[in-house]
Amino acid sequence: MRIVYILRSKYGVSGGATSFYYPLIISKKNKVLVLESNKKSNEPVFMKSNKVVIHDIHAITMHEQIYNVYKELKIFKPDIIHIFQNPLSLHYVYYLKTCFPNSKWIIDYRSPHIGNKDSLKITRNFFLQFYVDQIMTHSMSSLKTNLPLRFKRALEFPPGVDLKLFLNNTYTPVELIRKFIFIGSIHKARKLDFLVSVFGDVAKLNQHEITLDIFGEGNDFENLKGLIKDNNLSKYITLKGQLSQDKLFKIIPEYDAGIAYVPYEFFNTAPSLKSLEYAASKINIIASDTLGHKEYNKTYGFNFKLFENTAESFKTILEDVIQHGFSNDHVVKNFKAVEHFDWKYIVEKKLQNVYKKILNQ
Repeated sequence: MRIVYILRSKYGVSGGATSFYYPLIISKKNKVLVLESNKKSNEPVFMKSNKVVIHDIHAITMHEQIYNVYKELKIFKPDIIHIFQNPLSLHYVYYLKTCFPNSKWIIDYRSPHIGNKDSLKITRNFFLQFYVDQIMTHSMSSLKTNLPLRFKRALEFPPGVDLKLFLNNTYTPVELIRKFIFIGSIHKARKLDFLVSVFGDVAKLNQHEITLDIFGEGNDFENLKGLIKDNNLSKYITLKGQLSQDKLFKIIPEYDAGIAYVPYEFFNTAPSLKSLEYAASKINIIASDTLGHKEYNKTYGFNFKLFENTAESFKTILEDVIQHGFSNDHVVKNFKAVEHFDWKYIVEKKLQNVYKKILNQ
């Protein structure tokens, strides 16, 4: 098979694990070309590989960029064109589908819609479904936010983790829960001021010395930094910034528990990648009771300790795990469940079969 992946941004940016691992793993047995839009941006590239052929399609105007894609497709002659949702998804398919009648087109939604329900994005998504051969998504519930009125069948491919990066991690039962970690985008929409404020309140009043390290970057970083300083929380909460994947995964096991806090607004249906990384790292997990986390527990057998996104509920669960810890099988159940989320398993056992089915192979 010859497969082209069209990305919304650069290859390997934060939040783009799917668009990184799909090409990397599928290229072991197939011809692959990645088309990235390498425009100037503040998005850090934290996953790198020289095993994938990458070409930049960025242009100043929309039509120039579409033409850049056309030139690449004409040379490569793909069987599959796999597009990860981006502002030009509809334009690529609308203008180029007739130019490559033998190629099959896939649109892949990897994040929930953020914005108004009457947004132009929703309208474009509605029309896009009639031009593609297959719809994919990280979550059916999340897909409803992007495509409320869907007429075509969609396939769910949840986010994954690279389990080989965690194989050296050993599990040692932790009796005293004192060191917490949070990993994620520090963006205003993520409402991390709630996380900082409530954890700070608990830390100040609790008789035990507890700490929280926050790893990530985003447009709310300075605001959180000021919040920590103004409320004298630097003794308890530290902003660590962004780390490369390799470095981050090595230090996660040093913590007693991971916090998978996810605000309800916009992200209620989205699966949580951070929770999978905690599970693979074999540490204890507390998580927001979002639809995504509830689905993980119910459908895939995870054992997340859930809390409501209220100050009272979050304080209660923090005080409970600090005082009583976790059940003995908490980590074991979560690690067993996360084994089915290995990128290698997802790509080789599921994604490749879908490609073959679309091509009638």
